[in-house]
Amino acid sequence: MGVQFGLVLLVFGTIGTAWGGFGAVLLRRRGYLDANMRLSVIAALLILPFAIVAPLMPTGQLSLAIYAIVILLAGVPFGVSAAVVQQITPNRMRGQVSAVYLFWLNLAGIGAGPIVVAFFTDYVFHSDRALGLSLAWLAAVTVPLSALFFYLGLKPLRASLATGEF
Repeated sequence: MGVQFGLVLLVFGTIGTAWGGFGAVLLRRRGYLDANMRLSVIAALLILPFAIVAPLMPTGQLSLAIYAIVILLAGVPFGVSAAVVQQITPNRMRGQVSAVYLFWLNLAGIGAGPIVVAFFTDYVFHSDRALGLSLAWLAAVTVPLSALFFYLGLKPLRASLATGEF
């Protein structure tokens, strides 16, 4: 199952990241100045039901099939978020700001993610068998927060891009 998950991650994550770029171009052509971040809001809202249900499936194959959708949608913000960082950063600071962005992204995803899941499993649900429940609850809390934070950034992003003040 580990190899299958790796393949799903590789294939669907790549498709999601590429699709995010194409989707942002389409939104920009329709006049949305904030296309990159707007697409991240849309992806976060679409991912929510799948991210909650995937770890609760009765079989690994069914869970993996739903996780394919989760991984595809989760790939969308990666490229477009990095593009937003580049858009609003003055040329002379882009390398440093990108490094800080990637540092925090990895610290949160790779560092904090597994720790929080383990904390929920061990101290909230008190059972190793509750891993799926921990993942579902964590998705139910963090995905709407992500959508909210992306949404709250839309207006300041539009203002910054419209005036060129950043």
